[in-house]
Amino acid sequence: MDFFRTNIIESFNFLSGSFLISSFDLAYNLSKIVDFVNKNLTQHHHRVAYIATAIAAEYGLNLSRIKNTTLAALLHDIGLMVTSEVKNLSTFDIGDDSKLSHSKIGSYLLKEVSFFQELSDIIEKHHFKYKDYPDIKDEPLIIFLADRIDILLDRNKASYYQKDKICDIISSESGKMFKPEHVEAFLKFKDKEYFWLELDMPDKDKILRKYIQYDIYDLNIENIMEFTKFIGQLIDFRCSFTATHSVRVANTAATLSKYCGFDEQKQKEVEVAGYLHDIGKLGIDPYIINKNGPLTIDEMAEMRKHTYYTYYILTSLEIFDDLKYMAAFHHEYLDGTGYPFHLKANRLTTGCRLMTIADIFTALTEDRPYRKGMKIDKTLSILETFAKNGKIDCNILDILKENIDEIQYISKSLHNEVIAKYNNFKNVLI
Repeated sequence: MDFFRTNIIESFNFLSGSFLISSFDLAYNLSKIVDFVNKNLTQHHHRVAYIATAIAAEYGLNLSRIKNTTLAALLHDIGLMVTSEVKNLSTFDIGDDSKLSHSKIGSYLLKEVSFFQELSDIIEKHHFKYKDYPDIKDEPLIIFLADRIDILLDRNKASYYQKDKICDIISSESGKMFKPEHVEAFLKFKDKEYFWLELDMPDKDKILRKYIQYDIYDLNIENIMEFTKFIGQLIDFRCSFTATHSVRVANTAATLSKYCGFDEQKQKEVEVAGYLHDIGKLGIDPYIINKNGPLTIDEMAEMRKHTYYTYYILTSLEIFDDLKYMAAFHHEYLDGTGYPFHLKANRLTTGCRLMTIADIFTALTEDRPYRKGMKIDKTLSILETFAKNGKIDCNILDILKENIDEIQYISKSLHNEVIAKYNNFKNVLI
């Protein structure tokens, strides 16, 4: 496996020029990590995308609208940040859609990404019931129908043998939860074996790619930074105490890389990796993220999974594959006692080492539900102990100490800017 290579390349200069990627690849791979939140609904977003695409095509939407339905279905729960909603969404009748904050959150955050902006309205309304909103567009109503179909399916049984029961329940809600014409389109698949067999197949990307031409984006550094900042907000806005974490880690790491001799391009790569380093936390139960107190042993074990999830999702997103080491190894220590890979010094590049220090420094100086952020002197003292014990790079720590005023100034400026954004974001939940 490639993370056991003795020498990991420092940088592949992936930000030079531009990078071609499809809208489908971005959405499909990002959706994988959201599925981790509810372990009882494996491949939920991929299955919903398959069902919604089939219904949209049978109903007669044009290719452009089918494409948007597919992409929105892949991302429909991207705003899921509240533990109670994770459980609630697993029940067929979810109650009052106006109380589902994840739809509003997902919509709000997607507006920040230029190539996903047109999905924002669909995401916001994807739990609207037809009887309450009969005049809205078809796309969110179709996704709601597809979502509820997948919720009804028992993962321990073949979908084909559940089709009669599923179709009966869906039919009973025609004109109430669901638009009658959409139900009619779905029922046309009842006796088509391929539909139910494909639904249980892995790798829905092969099926969903086959019939639709997705947009190809020629991403430059501005587009890439826009997307990574969106990821940072998606991660950090789950808790008020970490609202500025990724942006501070990203900029602290980038500043350290400058004084380590990285050129401007590599500094940008470090900044991007900083925004992405905690993307795996999207797969951690929101209760643990927001807990008002120290974590139990079991909760800590769950939290530690996020570094592997970061590695996993960045491996899937080819555009960030070269940066996965810097991003995912931020809890690795030089003596091999870190996690999740327990790598030692000879396998940790300068980029990985400075990311670890940036993350520890930022975490210690932040307020948390159970403690206030530490003063700089105490934080540096703890880092010095880490260095003496052979866990972090003492040379990079020296660079941090030598440039602490600049790093603090940047952090304070960014903190104020992001907190203003976070306060606007909280208004979405009202």
